[in-house]
Amino acid sequence: MKHFFTFHDPTSRGIQGFDRGPYDRGKQFSSTIFTHSEKQKDVALKLIDLVNKLIKDDTIYYNWGKHSVKTKVFPAGEYFPSADGHQRYQEVYPHSDITHKIRFDWKTVEAELEE
Repeated sequence: MKHFFTFHDPTSRGIQGFDRGPYDRGKQFSSTIFTHSEKQKDVALKLIDLVNKLIKDDTIYYNWGKHSVKTKVFPAGEYFPSADGHQRYQEVYPHSDITHKIRFDWKTVEAELEE
């Protein structure tokens, strides 16, 4: 789950893309984690709290500035794969500016937290 917060900007609500516009907008672009157990839900909520603290302390930074995490946590339901045109998107469009890119290294963040 840490990887999710590393490559995805959880501070945007209902928007995708940053470097070029127009951005994709709508509920389907919400930041969401679907969990299969209470333990997964607890881990997700603890990570959201930690990421909010790291943003507030200027330890990590996302595209949309110093905003809090907008990620919602829900119980997983039936899975529906996306349309074919959205499968493996980053591989099909490797130069896309979609928000999925590595933003920070957890090892570095954890080292800073230990200091």
